[in-house]
Amino acid sequence: NPPATAAAEHRAGLLGLERLNGTIAIVLSSLAGTLWSAFVLWVVGRVFLKSRFGYHKALEMAGLAQVIVMLGTLTTTLWVFATGDVSAKPALSMLLDEFDPQNKFHLALAAANLFYVWTAALLAAGLARLSRVSLAEAAFWVFGYWFALRIGLIFLCSILTSGTSS
Repeated sequence: NPPATAAAEHRAGLLGLERLNGTIAIVLSSLAGTLWSAFVLWVVGRVFLKSRFGYHKALEMAGLAQVIVMLGTLTTTLWVFATGDVSAKPALSMLLDEFDPQNKFHLALAAANLFYVWTAALLAAGLARLSRVSLAEAAFWVFGYWFALRIGLIFLCSILTSGTSS
């Protein structure tokens, strides 16, 4: 049955292309996230902490923090496979009986991912060292940015999911 074989080969080829595209997207988003984190650290250091250090130093710090993000991704993936729950993650949302993606409180708990907090703490320590300021001052700016970003993402997610539920 040549048409069925050709269709199966075509689907297999598309699946392989999807996997390749997914892999490329993961690599590019990881690179973009690292570059963006370095830029934010550099700007906070220059503008708010009035210190001078090179972007390459901020990039080095963001790259080191990216290792924690990758460890968190691996842990989350293993947790999803182990539980069979796609919303499973090492966050405060694991304390819930059932996760509701439309509930802002549930989204806030999910945003409090332990690996993200660990990453922000490492970035704060690195920024303090690079800027020669106290850890508390650097943590104020890093966690302030982290918190504002999480609140923005929660509202964006709630807007996107409320449009699909009707």
